[in-house]
Amino acid sequence: MVEVNRTQRKVEIEAGKKTILLTGELLVESNRKGNSWIPKQGKETKLAANPPVVNSSVALFAGTYTVYLNLGVGGLKSLGEAEVKPGKKTAVKD
Repeated sequence: MVEVNRTQRKVEIEAGKKTILLTGELLVESNRKGNSWIPKQGKETKLAANPPVVNSSVALFAGTYTVYLNLGVGGLKSLGEAEVKPGKKTAVKD
């Protein structure tokens, strides 16, 4: 099992063969300065470390994620769903 930012893929490794796993990138575009954002699947946050700030991307395996903008004291704002595809960058606008 290979994990990238709490997204997982099961992989079978064969001796003498190269195995390539592609992630996609997810990005929130915003004019806000310093706000962070969170990708989730269901109730599970899909990050291995601190949330990225807007206009910064994270690597995730392909899938559909609900994206939330952290408004600080104002809570979280849902930006809707985003589909991440292998080898592609997916941008969500605030």
